[in-house]
Amino acid sequence: MTTNSITPLRHKFNRPLLNRVLENLGDGLNTHPAIEKEGISVRHFYREIKKHPELATEFKQAQLERDQIRNMVRIEEAEAELYRRAVHGWEQETFDENGHLKGSRRRYSDQCLLFMLRKLKRDTFGESPTVLQNEINIIPQRTEKEVIAEWRRELGCPDSTISNPNPQQV
Repeated sequence: MTTNSITPLRHKFNRPLLNRVLENLGDGLNTHPAIEKEGISVRHFYREIKKHPELATEFKQAQLERDQIRNMVRIEEAEAELYRRAVHGWEQETFDENGHLKGSRRRYSDQCLLFMLRKLKRDTFGESPTVLQNEINIIPQRTEKEVIAEWRRELGCPDSTISNPNPQQV
């Protein structure tokens, strides 16, 4: 046995081979081509990885890092396309009623522009503004008489005025 916990060198799978596969993944290769490039079958590679959970974790981490880089590139490309459609627009051919090419006109995408603005200035162009609820809205609704009676009790008014809050209406 070698000092690391990988099977002996008489097998094709060893630490240097794994390192090369991880490098291939880091270079952006898909998983199977990254393995096959090193002269080992995918089936044998996964069988050996299954035997060594610590290496499986390292392998999965390399795949995740590769995917994050790929996704960042894709997101940047999508943002560039949003910008192009919103700001620069595209040429659209126009036709007359007989179907003959009449010319072209530049079209722009309002939705792309709004999407970009939402990302850049979420507080101004967000989907819906955040509304904070007042404490008053949390209190259950009461009738006007109940509220006035409570205020009078808190202010120390005599009970006779509570029973008839508006003496002029008698």
